[in-house]
Amino acid sequence: MYRKSWKRPAIFVQKQYKLFEETIGNLCMQPIGIQFQRYATAAKGVAEQLGKKVHVNLKGTDVEVSYERLESLFTNLVHLVRNSVDHGIEDKDIRSMLGKPEAGTLIIKAEREEFQENGLGNTIDLMNASQEDLVNVLFSPGFSTKEEVTEVSGRGAGLDAVKYAIDALKGTIQVTSKLDEGTTFELFIPDDQL
Repeated sequence: MYRKSWKRPAIFVQKQYKLFEETIGNLCMQPIGIQFQRYATAAKGVAEQLGKKVHVNLKGTDVEVSYERLESLFTNLVHLVRNSVDHGIEDKDIRSMLGKPEAGTLIIKAEREEFQENGLGNTIDLMNASQEDLVNVLFSPGFSTKEEVTEVSGRGAGLDAVKYAIDALKGTIQVTSKLDEGTTFELFIPDDQL
């Protein structure tokens, strides 16, 4: 009889604690637009440094996420933004020759974290590579499409840190690229990690 009398209050306390955890978790949620503005600033800074022009289009800035849970990812995604401008947006002469506007476009969208640029596209000869092989090559330590090291890129550092952060959140990465049209990086993160 003694054990039965404690069973109901224990279940009640567990339910209340779960409700408390959910409430606290919701209080920590903030619009992702704050972080997206930082990425836009970084993209424009790199473009200016390289003598390029870029329009940054932010979408889904009102999507709420837990900054505490995603701090490592947010810190590392700046590499993807910087690389999109440096590797993906062509110099103005090449853009003109290809019939593209002088300014490239970088779209950062939160529905799923997605980065897209309308630059050269993936110039790596991996046409027959699987999605998994493409991600493994692009995000491997030391890999770079640049022939020379600059202040911005070419060291092969950064995208491997993005993959590590995505893996830590039990997420996945998909890369879609069309030559002379652009590349899209889609980062999928499970809802329970947001």
